[in-house]
Amino acid sequence: MGSMFLMSIITPLLAFLSFVVIHSPRVKGPIGRWMRRKSRNYLKALFWNGVIKGIDSTYLVLTIISLLQVYNLRLGPKFTKTENFNSIWGLIIFSINCAYPIVMTILYYCKFERSDPPPDLHEKMEIEEIRTHYNTIDIPYIQKHIYTESKHQKFMETYGALLEELNTREIGKNLSIMVAIAYQLRKFAIAVGVIMLVNLPSFSIFLFNFTSLFMIMMVVYLKPFSDPNIQR
Repeated sequence: MGSMFLMSIITPLLAFLSFVVIHSPRVKGPIGRWMRRKSRNYLKALFWNGVIKGIDSTYLVLTIISLLQVYNLRLGPKFTKTENFNSIWGLIIFSINCAYPIVMTILYYCKFERSDPPPDLHEKMEIEEIRTHYNTIDIPYIQKHIYTESKHQKFMETYGALLEELNTREIGKNLSIMVAIAYQLRKFAIAVGVIMLVNLPSFSIFLFNFTSLFMIMMVVYLKPFSDPNIQR
């Protein structure tokens, strides 16, 4: 878990630093323009997918740790600077973890337009074929506004870390988002049960079993994963 947490920090950090260096005014000339053109989308994808995957991989642990700080807040002049610092950081991390499922839901609903994007426009397409795929023959409108396969691929490379194992084309946009966010909410519920219900172990066990049963039923009924081995 320690190495996973370290990589989740290092990956987006290196992507950000590489982006800053490449786009520095000191990197000039045709080589600089070529590097910026080639690296922009790659570093953007590495940064955002690194951040999303990093939070996802450490979500349960960080929620438990931050909840421990929130549950035993030590803020005020009667506490040491270290205790105040730890409590503030606990509140910040807990706020980020609370906002994470909400932010990801909004992001996916806004950016992930459809699970069955039409093919990209190409020169060999007939007029009727264009009309069938896009419900219009307005070429500039299609190129600018229609969510095609290449745009979907770009979205997945940049933000699709939580959707990469799901069969989005089969289960659709709404169910794909629901399944991805349900896994995050289960981790949050388990963390709350472990920390906030520590004096009620029976409720903690019930919460863990209930969320586990819900996820099993969801996976069995929806079959959301592309890999049948994960489905089992």
